[in-house]
Amino acid sequence: MRHVPLLVGTSGALEGKRFQVTERGIMVGRDESCEVTIPDDGVSREHAKVLLHNAGVWLQDAGSRNGVFVNGKRVLRPKQLNPGDELSISGHTFSVELAPRYPEAESSITVIPSRPAPPMGRLVAMVVLGLVVFAGLAAWIWS
Repeated sequence: MRHVPLLVGTSGALEGKRFQVTERGIMVGRDESCEVTIPDDGVSREHAKVLLHNAGVWLQDAGSRNGVFVNGKRVLRPKQLNPGDELSISGHTFSVELAPRYPEAESSITVIPSRPAPPMGRLVAMVVLGLVVFAGLAAWIWS
């Protein structure tokens, strides 16, 4: 795509936040593992998924209790989204936008990691342990 698809919060808890729709898609829900987390009991843990498919942006309800709406109509099966469409989940709304793909535009986008990065201290400890084991084995083999 020549543009970066975005969900932009227009009302509710995430008003003003911008979320880039990635190649893997983004999950919207109440659970903290979701890329877009909405802290509201009216939002299901995994409420809806927004993804890229065939150069388009698509929305799929993830089996939510209260449904997901586009331009006021409930989405019952996957629906392609267009720029300017309004996505509503339990009183929280987002607009669909396409931003130009260049570094200046991407600097204002909230980057959502798909998984939290492991603690750096743990990673360093694992690498050091691997090197110590390797050095010990090498010393044992060549002695």
